[in-house]
Amino acid sequence: MAAEQLKRYYRVQSLFYDATRWSFLFGRKQSVQEVKKLTGDREDLNILEIGCGTGANLENLVAAYPRSSVYGIDLSEDMLRKARKKLPPPAVTFKNEPYGQSVFPNGKFDIIACIYSLSMFDNAEDMLPVIKQHLAPNGYLVFVDFHSTPFQPVNKWMRLNHVHFAFPCYELLCKDPQWMNQYDRVFSAYGGLWKYVLLILQKAD
Repeated sequence: MAAEQLKRYYRVQSLFYDATRWSFLFGRKQSVQEVKKLTGDREDLNILEIGCGTGANLENLVAAYPRSSVYGIDLSEDMLRKARKKLPPPAVTFKNEPYGQSVFPNGKFDIIACIYSLSMFDNAEDMLPVIKQHLAPNGYLVFVDFHSTPFQPVNKWMRLNHVHFAFPCYELLCKDPQWMNQYDRVFSAYGGLWKYVLLILQKAD
């Protein structure tokens, strides 16, 4: 989806995003709980969330890693305005621009979270090598997103909201030998209305 279209879409969605998205963006808290098990007592981490939106998942990350450096990036200033109210500086450093190599040219993060964001990227597959470059050796990629649905009306509704079940990032990540799979599970939502995936990969040193 083009950048300007996304901005317009989230200009409206930001008005009621937090009031509605809890009902179908599952796995956010669990993703933080699972990566916390892997990082243990480490607190001196650099953490990035790509497509952080209104900061709902950043709140979980800050609570789990209160002494770490946390960053959030999002294309929508309207969404980030909500996030800044929840997490004013110095809790989180926000960037309002598209994610790419040039945003963090020397950045090395211990955790990068992509929580229901890559399925809205037009070029999600192209972002995977950039994410890998931005991770420190042995760093973790936390990926939560829509997986599949057997129901065409659900698929059509999601497409109206610019989400594509068929995007291939999950399969590409699982096949990449440069990742070590630490957690990989597909869950059903609403009795199988759709499925979502929680995947945690560790970058090989």
